[in-house]
Amino acid sequence: MNIQRENGIDEVNCAFRMLNMSLDQFIEIQHSMENLDLDFEMNEEYRNIIIDMNHKEDVYTIIQLCKKFNIKKGNIYCSIVSSYDNGGFRLPSYIIYLIKEMQEIELDFSFVVC
Repeated sequence: MNIQRENGIDEVNCAFRMLNMSLDQFIEIQHSMENLDLDFEMNEEYRNIIIDMNHKEDVYTIIQLCKKFNIKKGNIYCSIVSSYDNGGFRLPSYIIYLIKEMQEIELDFSFVVC
């Protein structure tokens, strides 16, 4: 999503981080959801799947994944990434839809400026 600011265009992106996932789960997701932009990061402390969300169709995929893998409270974050650190922005309607659909999971948010 692009927002016109006084200093130019602010490109706002959304990404989802699913925490504490196994490598087997990542491989299963990767093979069944080829249209998603996935990344897997792992070290001694955590195993995370990162999903860049570029289209409203991705919302349905996120919801399916959470149901299929029984994602629990505190194990999924939506990161809103912006290049602008002053002011606000309106979330895309598909993010609002996701929030409503995932009430029982309690989706957490992080806001990042880079």
